[in-house]
Amino acid sequence: MQEIRVDKHLKLRADLIKKAKEILKTETESETVEKALSFIVAEAEIRQVIREMKDIGGVEKVYD
Repeated sequence: MQEIRVDKHLKLRADLIKKAKEILKTETESETVEKALSFIVAEAEIRQVIREMKDIGGVEKVYD
């Protein structure tokens, strides 16, 4: 699958980008934003699987 890249102009808080770069151990701002977005997508997918599992039973609701 070919990754499609698009140019975007975003106004982001410099302090958040700097802190995220430190946490994610990334080199560039683009890499930082992309990695952070990947984590958000993965988290949403995990939450969906957990919601589906709770209908099966055996999974206690810890968060929604």
